[in-house]
Amino acid sequence: MKEGWKYSTIGDLCDIVGGGTPDTKNKDYWSGNIPWATVSDMNCDELKSTGYYITDKGLKESSSRVIKRGEIIIATRVGLGKVCKLAIDSAINQDLKGVIPKNNNILRDFIFYYFKHKAKYIIDNGIGATVKGVKIKFIEGLSFGLPPLSEQQSIVDYLDSAFAKIDAMKANAEKALNEAKALFQASLKEKLEPKEGWEEKKLIKEFSLKSGENLSAKNQVIGPYPVYGGNGITGYHNQYNLSGDQILIGRVGALCGNIHYIKERIWVTDNAFVVNNISSSWNMLFLSYELEYINLNQYASQTAQPVISNKSMKDVSIFQPPLSEQQSIVATLDSLKSKVDRLQENYDKISQECDALKQAILRQIFE
Repeated sequence: MKEGWKYSTIGDLCDIVGGGTPDTKNKDYWSGNIPWATVSDMNCDELKSTGYYITDKGLKESSSRVIKRGEIIIATRVGLGKVCKLAIDSAINQDLKGVIPKNNNILRDFIFYYFKHKAKYIIDNGIGATVKGVKIKFIEGLSFGLPPLSEQQSIVDYLDSAFAKIDAMKANAEKALNEAKALFQASLKEKLEPKEGWEEKKLIKEFSLKSGENLSAKNQVIGPYPVYGGNGITGYHNQYNLSGDQILIGRVGALCGNIHYIKERIWVTDNAFVVNNISSSWNMLFLSYELEYINLNQYASQTAQPVISNKSMKDVSIFQPPLSEQQSIVATLDSLKSKVDRLQENYDKISQECDALKQAILRQIFE
């Protein structure tokens, strides 16, 4: 332990406050004026708004309490290990805990960075058959060296500055990626907006759709082949059931209607369609761009589990330019897409490096 630091535990210095969830079927508990935070709201270091609001009755019924602005909340079940500073007064659900200092011997921002450092340790110690979680006693037992208040403030100031610079690097890469995506979408619209000489056809008459094969979690064996479901890649398997140039359409799920043009060996599940029997008058890449452009998701059933089908798309039109024009459009869009892909790879790399750098800095402080 560093000189002048004292051994402490979270439980020595903080009260851990549990959250709760009102009865979701009782309308008297919901749409009130009390913010109610869940893990889905914890998408940044500082929580400024919530997706749900509850009433005073809902707060009382849930046995929850309002955590004050400036306090720390941590996910102890769903989203295990996530930590946020509250920028608003908010109640919390049962998957979250508030971390409230008992006295002025520890800075809240120091606690925040400590939990950032311990996130992986917390995740690794989660228990549960389906959803991993930790108990309040586990959080209370987390130990660390506590420096004097003045040194805590110096550490917080240093980490604030270092993390801000790291976040700026990541933000610049994200901005470049988003600008490229916006340019691609604008070009997609400009190139695929129907023009004179393009032939209008009914989508379901231009090809047939065949569902993939069911692959349960029990039967999935980790291997080299991507598994495509309704929302894209869902995992990897040691067998494949499709190869070569293919167009996939997500059939089931919130993102159903998404389009994937693949060339590799994959396993496609029954939550996705394979586009078959495409006539030679279509360039396959052009067709995949065209299907992306018309946004098949808008034709999904409006149910808890959205689905698209031949029936739901029976009246959808698709426009076909001459084959030579299709090829020219593909060349332009492919060039732009390759730039987006490169920037995506760059952003992913920078994002990983930024996260790793933050953890290295935290280890330097807390270990």
